[in-house]
Amino acid sequence: MNSIHPSAIIGPSVQLGQGNVIGPNVIISGNTRIGDGNWIGPGVCLGLEGDILGRPSVDQSPFWHDDSIHADFGVTIGNRNVLKEHVTVHSGSHRHTEIGSSCYLMPRSHLGHDCWLGDNVLLSPGAQIAGHVTIGSRTVIGMGALVHQFSNIGPVVMVGMGCCVRGDIDLCRTVVGEPHKVSGINKVGIKRLLGENQLPSVLTALRNNISFDNLPEPLQQMVSVWQSKIISNH
Repeated sequence: MNSIHPSAIIGPSVQLGQGNVIGPNVIISGNTRIGDGNWIGPGVCLGLEGDILGRPSVDQSPFWHDDSIHADFGVTIGNRNVLKEHVTVHSGSHRHTEIGSSCYLMPRSHLGHDCWLGDNVLLSPGAQIAGHVTIGSRTVIGMGALVHQFSNIGPVVMVGMGCCVRGDIDLCRTVVGEPHKVSGINKVGIKRLLGENQLPSVLTALRNNISFDNLPEPLQQMVSVWQSKIISNH
């Protein structure tokens, strides 16, 4: 059973799982599919049309009258995610915008159309993710960071506060600055995933550009899934 505040607006095409908490003034529209056990805080907007020139139009029926314009692509959200106050997630234009499971989207963070987040991704307050971006599992995007469209950020990456990402970032890196620069390897993220004992061998593999086949199985799986979600610039 879901707990839905009476002020929330949920469109007729939305599919909800079980055990979700949906707070005051939440708007969920379009072809949005939400799994189980998610916490969606006050003022969150999910499934509205992406920021694409020429849309929306005054000639188009607004979503609060008719959300069938979102029938092709929408938003897909997994399980046990937390979306804090005023998070926005836009519907896809070429594929579903997708959030995995156990992600944490902090206040005022934004996920643009056609993006893909793996599992256990954290978006800090004010992080802004443009359209067509892929972000691998267990990556952290720092407070106020900006990610340019069509950028691809690998698993277990740490993006520093206020960083501006333009392009691709390999797995397990730490990046800072504007434009972003690799400042090292994300040792903390690796230890949290694999434990202290595996850290030296992983560091050696990453520093010497050893094949992904020689990385521990959890990292191999994350990289494989992330790479399968990357899309080329249209």
